[in-house]
Amino acid sequence: MMKRAILSALVILFADAMPALAHSGHGSGLTDGLAHPITGIDHLLAMVAVGVWAAMLGSRAIIALPVVFVLSMIAGSGLAIGGGLTSPGAEPLIAASLLLLGGAIATGTAPNLPLAVGITAIFAFAHGEAHGLEYTAGADAGLYVAGFATTTALLHATGVGAACAVRHYAHLQRAFGCLTAAVGVTLLAA
Repeated sequence: MMKRAILSALVILFADAMPALAHSGHGSGLTDGLAHPITGIDHLLAMVAVGVWAAMLGSRAIIALPVVFVLSMIAGSGLAIGGGLTSPGAEPLIAASLLLLGGAIATGTAPNLPLAVGITAIFAFAHGEAHGLEYTAGADAGLYVAGFATTTALLHATGVGAACAVRHYAHLQRAFGCLTAAVGVTLLAA
């Protein structure tokens, strides 16, 4: 019963998310920060995928990957908000994050922890840059960042919880990985 509830909640969350391909300014405070990771399928899938992948890797990865993701995302957003970073590569890197994270989940790829942390940090920085570029000048940047960092951590926890709940059903994890990778391919092709 619990597995069905988790899967149903994830389906509703994914169906409600809209593509966040054109990241335009709507980051004006805590509410926008809290909402941003769940309003775009690219961010939503990536955040949950990090949690799923962390659970698949187990042990220290369950804490390390989400923590590194949130901290690297905050760093990327800080540079973007401060005007020190506006690379055109953030969107393709976000799409690549879906392709690689989804592929790793679908195939059960389990690199060593330092490599997984490095991959996670690079992708998180790009997601953070996208969040930061949406910041509305004059708004409370601290609340905006706190909002998306909180939602991101909750989505990571959702991924970990879902992966643990269905750990005996590897086909469900593989299906999620394939879906995530397919969205990444679609975004890269767009």
